[in-house]
Amino acid sequence: MGAETVCRLLHDLGYSLPVPRKSTEGTSPPPRDAQFRYSNAQVQVFRAQQAPVISVAAKKRELVGEFKTNGQEWHPKGKPVVVNASDFRSLSEGVAIP
Repeated sequence: MGAETVCRLLHDLGYSLPVPRKSTEGTSPPPRDAQFRYSNAQVQVFRAQQAPVISVAAKKRELVGEFKTNGQEWHPKGKPVVVNASDFRSLSEGVAIP
């Protein structure tokens, strides 16, 4: 059975490929705010010295749980996956290292 046939059969059974909808809202944990305040203070120190400031974002770990991703999954029409609106670690079930 080919991919097109599987897609057609799933569609005939009432399935679709909805994009996850962000609707579960959480609060920002205090340590996260402290992290940004510290980074901003460091930027101000370097700028005062006319030194360059470089921002590097590196994601070493992936949160496990209901978080928005760019992928799609088949689900019955009208029943999209509800995911967290924010990707705070406190909302995760754990952390995976790819």
